[in-house]
Amino acid sequence: ALAGRTVAGEFDPVLRVHGFVGRPSHFRGLQRFLHGEGHPTQTVNIGWKFVGVESYAPPLVEALKAHPRVRIVAHSMGGVVLRHVLHTHPELRDRITHAVTLGTPHSGTAAADVPLNIPGDVGQLAPDSAFLTELPEMFELLPRAHKVAIGAQWDVTVFPIERALPEGMHHVVLPGYGHMGLLTETSAHRAVLEAITTG
Repeated sequence: ALAGRTVAGEFDPVLRVHGFVGRPSHFRGLQRFLHGEGHPTQTVNIGWKFVGVESYAPPLVEALKAHPRVRIVAHSMGGVVLRHVLHTHPELRDRITHAVTLGTPHSGTAAADVPLNIPGDVGQLAPDSAFLTELPEMFELLPRAHKVAIGAQWDVTVFPIERALPEGMHHVVLPGYGHMGLLTETSAHRAVLEAITTG
């Protein structure tokens, strides 16, 4: 039997969390693909706050509270928001059976290391920022969940790619496209499907 099913044999819902200046519609292709494979999904709209990663947490907290068991697919900064939520709400950790991050700057990204007066979110995503350094890794937060980090070979938003592939998670590197391709390409959709039905 595939992992990610309820006791009754139905699939646990898949929560989709967008990234910085992202929107739910960015998941439309993945949503169609997963629905076609029989997986119910829900997009968590974390909005555009620009005042720090912490400010994006409340919608994800509420979404997690609504489900006893859930699988999560988070794009870009959405994966960092997930880590923050699990760090500050440890009571929610056991609800997650699978966690998949797509191009998440787990240890920051060189793209955020710029000397500009830019929103607080971006500064927290700079390489090895104080915020990220103090945030527990996914393997510490979800020791029993199946954890997969998927990166894109030509990602120029989160780079170098190693920063999207932290220790303690299964790594998948997809060739031939960049950051947004992780949401739109068929090979990325298939990689997500494998990740949420394994383990």
